Amino acid sequence: MATFKRTSSSGTSFYEVRWWEHGKKKSKSFDRKLDADRFENDQISKARAKDLHDGWNFDFMEVGREWVQKEIRQGSSTGWIKRVKGIVEGPLQLAFSEHTISEITPTLVEKWIAVLLEKGSSRANVNYFLKVLKAILNHEVKMGRIPYNPIGKFESLRTPMEEFQVWSKESAVHFLNLMRKRYESKNSWVYTVYVVALNTGLRAGELWGLRWSDILWNDRLIKVEQTCDRLTRAVKIGTKSRKSRFVPLTVSVLKALETLKLESSDAHPLLFKCGNRPIHHDNFRRDHWEKDIALAVKTLEISDLRFHDLRHTAATLMLRSGLAATEVQQILGHASITTTMRYVHLLGNQSARRASDIFSLGVQDDPEKVASDSRRNFKIVV
Repeated sequence: MATFKRTSSSGTSFYEVRWWEHGKKKSKSFDRKLDADRFENDQISKARAKDLHDGWNFDFMEVGREWVQKEIRQGSSTGWIKRVKGIVEGPLQLAFSEHTISEITPTLVEKWIAVLLEKGSSRANVNYFLKVLKAILNHEVKMGRIPYNPIGKFESLRTPMEEFQVWSKESAVHFLNLMRKRYESKNSWVYTVYVVALNTGLRAGELWGLRWSDILWNDRLIKVEQTCDRLTRAVKIGTKSRKSRFVPLTVSVLKALETLKLESSDAHPLLFKCGNRPIHHDNFRRDHWEKDIALAVKTLEISDLRFHDLRHTAATLMLRSGLAATEVQQILGHASITTTMRYVHLLGNQSARRASDIFSLGVQDDPEKVASDSRRNFKIVV
């Protein structure tokens, strides 16, 4: 692009800007050099912006695989990498392998989702696929290859609230009593695992990553700042939310950990270990949890749970004890209060029943009876 001073046949001077566009020579004339310079600068800026955002023509699978490599470099968990790699090389590749980024439009995504649902994919899985697709395109925006995410405002499908089983406080206590007797003479650390899980709501990886240095005895807190990868058994700094947090060291956990500390025969930094290595969660589930829960269901006649449901149970019991949802959010390490509110909804029926017991407005002729009923009914049963 260049600007030339020209003279018309009548002898008047003017300025001509010349440039090439799509292989064709173009020009524009101006009476003043100032206007020609402004136009030239504007055209140059547009050309630079176009070069900056050349990612529209990139092959989708190319940028998808690059995004997976970025997740690996950032140290994401092996389980997460395995899952998103399967999504990129599975449903996303089937749908978008022939497309460039510019062709990923809301209309195309809408059709893709319809096909997935027709083939039997759950709405939750479809939302997860959509989440990965958005993440890939958001990465392209951050890299400056495209100016915006073309499906950034595409809404996820509405899904029914996740259903999960939880124990009452009585069932949880009965389970712990049974486990204390079961592991009284051997493998007492297993009982301690259950005590910690039900009192703190830690995730399995966070349990297996706990160090003795994380137990703040005087402050009555447990610092949660690292996790054990479920697949590789590698312990690394960082939790699911990528933030460290503190959970309460309750009296029950304190006593169990003091006993475990006395019984520890070495100076290994981890609370729970297999030899000199962290616990492998799948092995723990097979060797202990599945047998323990089967015994509890048979002996105590309590509901069957997954190990992760101990976390759900801890959350509901915290809320039932009177802790605010925001406090439970911090203890559990939820990135969003929305996740914590699932447990509040779970307690909805109980709250309604409790309200019906303690709160009632109506016309009552006898003032003494009103006072008597008020004294009798205003109880909170936990």
